[in-house]
Amino acid sequence: MVRNRRAALAALSASGLGAALGAQTATAWSATPWIAPEGGIPLLPPGDLGAFRLTGSATRDARLELVTLDPADEPQDAPGTRRALRVRTERVPASPWLIQLTGKTTGAVGRGDAVLVTFFMRTLESAAETDEGRVGVVFEQASDPYTKSLSVTVGTEAGAGWRRYDLPLTTLAGYAAGQAQVNFQLGHGPQTVEIAGVSVLDFGAQTPVASLPRTPLTYAGREADAAWRDEARARIERYRMGDLEVRVVDGAGHPIPAAAVAVSQRRHAFGFGSAVATAQLMAPTADGERYRDHARRNFSKAVLENDLKWPN
Repeated sequence: MVRNRRAALAALSASGLGAALGAQTATAWSATPWIAPEGGIPLLPPGDLGAFRLTGSATRDARLELVTLDPADEPQDAPGTRRALRVRTERVPASPWLIQLTGKTTGAVGRGDAVLVTFFMRTLESAAETDEGRVGVVFEQASDPYTKSLSVTVGTEAGAGWRRYDLPLTTLAGYAAGQAQVNFQLGHGPQTVEIAGVSVLDFGAQTPVASLPRTPLTYAGREADAAWRDEARARIERYRMGDLEVRVVDGAGHPIPAAAVAVSQRRHAFGFGSAVATAQLMAPTADGERYRDHARRNFSKAVLENDLKWPN
């Protein structure tokens, strides 16, 4: 009797190629103790939330307020953070970037520089089923083609308090002061979030980006003992596995007792797929080869993430 086991591959397919390779896209992150690195040059005025403006064609559906925090309400690991930007998004725009906070850099940055974006976020209310507020974080060129050196989505549950995010990046080009910008994309749905303690530090091209603090990517339910996994295993057992009887006989058709049988699946009809990023898929680098190899070994179907979207 042989069981057709697809659980591991199904789980990988569900997570997607980006998640499997640790891509910087997720709706939640776990916080780690922050050790402030030395030597960074500020690319935004330190602590100046006034550098941010509400931008985008759907700002009529959002409300921005600069609020003063009580000492007891400040982020615990950033005492003295007395002000926060509170943004209420009232309707869902066609795209998240149609409502965003934008702050342009006040200093020059070189190509290949290691940059660290740090900020604090909390959600006051959210209409999402998960009760989570979401914010897209982008470091990009401030003009067309808006080349992005960082693009992630983070989130916190309403009432969970402040969460700090440390997001390192390597700049894809050099920019003079004002030619790059940091965006907090807020058009994810009706919600009220606060952002405080924003810091953008440039450590230059000689600092390995891996040496900078990074908030690890994770999400609720990713744990090995998460409750949903037992239910998923039961469904796999019921719908994706079946019994196969193998009879081993000799040349005369007589059964061979206790015969050793090895079975290897050669093909399957199920389409295991993922969204793939064209830039990584076509990259003539070691990382690009790793990306292609991972896609070939684990998926039989694929779609492009953003490359065939009609430009706005």
